[in-house]
Amino acid sequence: PDEEVLRRMIMALAGLNASRGREKDSAAAVPELLVLLGHESGMVRTEAARGLSRIVKEPSPEVLAALSIALRDPVAGVRQGALDAISRIGPKDPACLKLLLDAFADESPHVRATVAREMAAGKDLAAVQAANPAAAFNEKWGQAWLTSDQFVELVYDSLGGQ
Repeated sequence: PDEEVLRRMIMALAGLNASRGREKDSAAAVPELLVLLGHESGMVRTEAARGLSRIVKEPSPEVLAALSIALRDPVAGVRQGALDAISRIGPKDPACLKLLLDAFADESPHVRATVAREMAAGKDLAAVQAANPAAAFNEKWGQAWLTSDQFVELVYDSLGGQ
């Protein structure tokens, strides 16, 4: 099928059942959506990620592995859908938190070093966030549900901040 047909199928698989309270039927669509995350079309991958974000509530190893790959996709919509799915599961879940920190690894060394330096200087979370150590983060991820301040907070907490 062409991209538009696949997009409509994904919307039907994920959206209709979830909106009608048929979560069990939606959960059955997860394996199909995971396959479509590997499609050659960025639009199809984006819709598959968005579909997962609507219906995934519990992390499974297969879902987490697929979301991990999707977080590194060159298409912003795919990354956004993966972030949305992780947000439904919850960043407090240790596996999801690890995915988030791994996804931001390019920015993380600089951010971690800056946060650690600010913490060593005795600054609290608000002061560390005001220093904006994750400015580069906004270019790639700032449109997502996780802001640069929230990312700094995750790093701050991971370094033992209170």
